[in-house]
Amino acid sequence: MPRRGRSPSNRMKFRCPEIGNQSPSSHLSGARGDASKTPLLRALLALFFVVGVALHATYILHHRVNTDEPQHLHVAWERVQGLILYRVVFENQSPLFSLLIAPLIRIIGERPDIVLFARLAMVPFALFTLVMTWAIGRRLYSGNAALWAVALAALTPDFMLGSIEYRTDQLWTGLWMATMAVLLLGRATRACSFTRPALWRARRLSA
Repeated sequence: MPRRGRSPSNRMKFRCPEIGNQSPSSHLSGARGDASKTPLLRALLALFFVVGVALHATYILHHRVNTDEPQHLHVAWERVQGLILYRVVFENQSPLFSLLIAPLIRIIGERPDIVLFARLAMVPFALFTLVMTWAIGRRLYSGNAALWAVALAALTPDFMLGSIEYRTDQLWTGLWMATMAVLLLGRATRACSFTRPALWRARRLSA
């Protein structure tokens, strides 16, 4: 006797989560209305961004050097010298970050203010993390919520101080956010199926 059940055409087809289509914002659209677009809130949001940029610039120039920064710089310098990590040189971090930064360290050269230049090189990583934060917030909630998430994240002390230092956290934090963005925003295409494990492996190599 044939089994009863749904026909193959009615079976659920797998897709990467599309939470944005059923986001909480759809239930709160009336409540958020014009309140999130008032001139006062726009001015406050702009103030948050200005203060965030100013504080990041100040900390890049004047924040004390963390003991991890010279260690990571030394590992990148050892790569420039052609030394093999884990065989000739001891290192307790994964190799991807130092591999990416080594060409820049070669260009900067040995100089007493190398930490400052290394910190400036971390700015794109921090911006990438914030862009991924914005993309996730915009998909799940709204454009205004995404901007507020970026503004508040940029002013969070842990992120602010961590994002201006030269350290491996910069790369794997950005890759973590990119992985979450792909999981939450994409569909189960071939590109999506390739990108998710690729980002996961890259994050493991950068931790």
